[in-house]
Amino acid sequence: MDKEFISVSVSILAFIILSGVGFAVISALRTRSGSLSSELELLRSETKARRRRKAARGATPETRGEAGEDEIAGVFERLAEKGFVGATARNVYVPKEDGTYSEIDVIFVTPKGLFVVESKNYSGWIFGRESDLFWTQKLPSGQSSQFYNPIKQNGGHVRFLKQYLNVPLRIFPVVVFSDHCELKKLELESSPKPAVIHLRELYYFIVNKWGLFPDSLTGEQVINVAGRLEELTRVSEETKQAHVERVAGLKGR
Repeated sequence: MDKEFISVSVSILAFIILSGVGFAVISALRTRSGSLSSELELLRSETKARRRRKAARGATPETRGEAGEDEIAGVFERLAEKGFVGATARNVYVPKEDGTYSEIDVIFVTPKGLFVVESKNYSGWIFGRESDLFWTQKLPSGQSSQFYNPIKQNGGHVRFLKQYLNVPLRIFPVVVFSDHCELKKLELESSPKPAVIHLRELYYFIVNKWGLFPDSLTGEQVINVAGRLEELTRVSEETKQAHVERVAGLKGR
């Protein structure tokens, strides 16, 4: 693969879409002019400012979810600084055949393939089995609540994403829980086991995959796929609200 081509191409893409909602390109490959380094610094500054604004609004389920996604994006920034080239897409609304959408929290598009991340910024104890429909969160206060099995949730994301992209590529699904929770009892029956990890493990999870798998996408393909995903972050507020209401309706059944 032509690494210089990737560096220059991703740098150009960063300039074009850096200000886009829910999408940012990151890369650690340096161009001779050093322009990419300055773009990364701008990206980091904008990310930190966004985090401060969210913190000022106070903690709600929505802001906690966004904060978890911010932390994951921060891991991708660190990877970029170490030379792991890629593009990050957030809140990607993948269209389904029935006219609804499957919302993916974070996707990291790399030459190795796509890392599809389901973020769970939870606290307390987490219990669940791979085959269960719902998992359980138990707080120190003794309060318990159930949530849809994130392995099945992310599996659906991957299925619809493959249908939409309709190109052969490698996909790494991973469920990322906050470091503030304890995965108290998880029973994962498949072999190999699905990736269910803490945020603190995400960096080395990706580094490990990077070393195990050859490149499956060229620099041009990374940019093309990233561009298609970026388009899916630009949905209307009406579409987002309809998706929220549909998910809430499913939870209430």
